[in-house]
Parts: sequence; structure tokens; C-alpha cells
Amino acid sequence: EAGYGLGEASEIDAAKMALVGVGFGGALALLTAGARPGIFSAVVAIDPITEWAIELGESEPAWRNWVSAQYGMPLTHPDRFALRSPATFAAVIDVPVILVATSPAAVHRQAQLELFEAYLDANNVAFEHIDAGDEPLAATLERVSRKLAGIYRVGHDTMEIVEDTRPEAVG
Repeated sequence: EAGYGLGEASEIDAAKMALVGVGFGGALALLTAGARPGIFSAVVAIDPITEWAIELGESEPAWRNWVSAQYGMPLTHPDRFALRSPATFAAVIDVPVILVATSPAAVHRQAQLELFEAYLDANNVAFEHIDAGDEPLAATLERVSRKLAGIYRVGHDTMEIVEDTRPEAVG
């Protein structure tokens, strides 16, 4: 609903709103793009949770306990987890999808991303994979912002991509 509100604001170009998330936020970004078509123009998920059974089987107890307190467990409440699984809505995402893998992500999170990408391939859902390696999150987000600027620049030759985002460098 925030996306609708932002899109209606006069100072926001609704055609250039992207949704970006990391981890659980990456899963939520994918879910929102699929469940609310027409609001966002791109979605970026960095090390997203895409398979809850794997996530909870390998995660720290505090995270597992929080998720189970909120939603139950995947085997006992499959309906709740289906609504929180990016695969449920992936086939209807109609905007560019960028999936980012980082080296610091847990092995089980990397495995989830590989499985999700295989699912997208099998269902002919286009996506771009970026391997961010072990660069800091800030560098990954800068890389993603440049990628999004490139997407939004198509057909807008007057758009300027700023190389240095420090306040004193932006004119």
C-alpha cells in the first residue's frame, strides 16, 4: 500500500520505483512484486529467503523461534508459508528481476537462491543474476543502483548517471 501512495506523490516518478530487499526483505520484495503487479518497475533481491524449510532447518534458533511464533512451521502450516514463498508469485512478476548473491551469505541461503533461479528458468521467468562476491553491502547497493539507472535510462537519453554520489559532487 505504501507503493501506491508513493506512486501517487507528485514528486515521485511512479514509472521508476524499484523494490530492493536483503534476506527476508529480499523475499518480501519478490512477494510484493508478484502480489502487487503494476506498482513497482523493478525488483532486486539480495540473498533472499526463497525456501522456508531449508531456511528454518539451517538457521539460528532465535530466527527459527521468531518465525515459528509468527507463522508456525512449513510442514504444519503450508498455506501460511505458500503466501510467504517467492515461488508462489514468481510467474506473474512482470518487471525486471535482479537476484544478487553475496559470498558472506550462509551456504543454505546460497543454495536457496540457486534453487529459486532453477525454478525461474524452468518457468521461463526472466531474471538477471549478479554475483557480488565479498564486496560490502554498500558497494553491492551502489552496483544495484547503477543497474537500475541503466534500466530506467532506456529511452531517456537526457538522464544523467552520477558517478560520485557524495553531496559535494552532485551538482
